[in-house]
Amino acid sequence: MPWLGTRFDGKRTLLITAHPDDECMFFGPGVTCLLAKSEMFVLCLSTGNADGLGSVRARELVGACTALGLPASHVSVVDREDAFADGQANLWRASHVADCITEHVARWKIDTLLTFDAHGVSGHANHIAVWHGACVCLDREEQVGTAAGCLTLWSLQSKPLWRKYMIPIDLALSWWEVYDETTSRSAASPSAAARSNGGLAMALSTPRQIRTTWRAMLQHRSQLVWFRWLYLLFASFMLLNTLVRRQPPRS
Repeated sequence: MPWLGTRFDGKRTLLITAHPDDECMFFGPGVTCLLAKSEMFVLCLSTGNADGLGSVRARELVGACTALGLPASHVSVVDREDAFADGQANLWRASHVADCITEHVARWKIDTLLTFDAHGVSGHANHIAVWHGACVCLDREEQVGTAAGCLTLWSLQSKPLWRKYMIPIDLALSWWEVYDETTSRSAASPSAAARSNGGLAMALSTPRQIRTTWRAMLQHRSQLVWFRWLYLLFASFMLLNTLVRRQPPRS
């Protein structure tokens, strides 16, 4: 079964990434599972121009998303070196990220956001900035009230380094975490459930979905250096995603 745990209700989902290839290297299982549940869109906040390959990487991103099953019209790449320069040392302001997300939420009539969590999966500063920007975007909507109750945020759970590259152990632990969360919420009183997080789910790729993610990643030819081949072979993010839904505000 490709989706386990908390039900996903999004109809129009926006995946927000920091760099071209994030959608394959980290979110492949989530995207390939959710395409059967939701209309998917991708917002990439930079061209990944740290090595001067921004225009090449932007084209590769569109090709990768097409290979995943998204039309090119559902992909947006932001080219703003002044605000979103690629690199660990380049700090992106959460308010700028939120502005960009809000613009695309309105353009594409988005009801669900999917992005990194507060640890950014790999600890990359740009990934972490995307999470903070998504939270600011959601908080703004909740304060204004225009989208309260309908805009939902899911984040990709970061994992310790040893779990990332020990697929059988990560699969077992992720399954147990989702099972334990689901059964705990079912058994808890409504008040106890309200105090927990908004939900936990696991997107587990089928063999066909793994092949789809690989085909998409192969579109990023400029990034296929030797250590990324090792990542594709051994990283658990190529097989499964553990996703956390942000708890909605109390009424």
